[in-house]
Amino acid sequence: MHRVQGARNPRPAPALRLSLPRAGHAVPRLASADIDKVRRWFSGPHRDWNIAAPAITNRVIVLDYDPRDDVLKQDPLCSVERPMTAIEQLKRDAWAERHGRTVHTWEEADQALREFPCTLTATTPSGGNHLFFELDDTQFKDLEFGNKYEGCVDVKWRGYVLVGPSRTKRGSYLWHLPDWPDTPVPLPPAVRRVLLKKMPKPVPPPGGYRTRLDTKGGSPKAKARRVLASCCKRIAGLTDGRRTALRDKTYAMAGYVPCGCLTEAEIRTEMKAAAHACGYEQKAGSREVDRLIDDSIHSGSERPHPGHGHGRCR
Repeated sequence: MHRVQGARNPRPAPALRLSLPRAGHAVPRLASADIDKVRRWFSGPHRDWNIAAPAITNRVIVLDYDPRDDVLKQDPLCSVERPMTAIEQLKRDAWAERHGRTVHTWEEADQALREFPCTLTATTPSGGNHLFFELDDTQFKDLEFGNKYEGCVDVKWRGYVLVGPSRTKRGSYLWHLPDWPDTPVPLPPAVRRVLLKKMPKPVPPPGGYRTRLDTKGGSPKAKARRVLASCCKRIAGLTDGRRTALRDKTYAMAGYVPCGCLTEAEIRTEMKAAAHACGYEQKAGSREVDRLIDDSIHSGSERPHPGHGHGRCR
């Protein structure tokens, strides 16, 4: 989450369940319709924190279009040079999926634009848009998390999406209200089929994970090694959300370093093996995996594990 002074947005927020920022146990994490309670949450030191909406909790899928990443293509219907955005391509692909043929005329292209439903929409600080659609099942569970349609439309249905009145250093998130719908409309079946066809499927993991550590015995070190092996085994079985899991689990296990139950080298070796087993190392590259693990170890080792001093590591 970003913390920016002076976050303001006069427009109302739509009916989404929101999650408050990770500011410790003092800040509630449950949504509320009580205005006074919300004001208390965002008073004092938390008055300038941003808000995020968990997509899967709200049963929504978000099409995040960022024009900075758009790979513009020549419009095949135009004889002169005229670039076509990825959103236009998505709308034409959805029309073609629905009618069983590609767009051949300007009339059909205009029809494709008009048939694409108007839904809850927000403007992002980069000048792009968040298009919220209702998604009532896990029909996208087999997609590679984090990949994009046509290189610039990020399909988000897991994780969180920043919503207004959140701000970043680039600017504010603004809802298209009251001129636009205040609730997400169902994701059209044709759009769903297009996304499922064109978005990459996950690459099967190259192999299983097996710890190289001695986990036998009842000593604190053996217990910590078993916890580490269990975390790595979970990461090795993932097909999406791998970067987040690798970062968070490495950060958590680094809390065992100050007491000597684990060493940085042990954590680094095991997490590296887990990243390779789940296929994330092949996707992101060895250098990125090393950087992520090292940064997480450095941050986590400065925070002793909560069980230290309470008998867990003795």
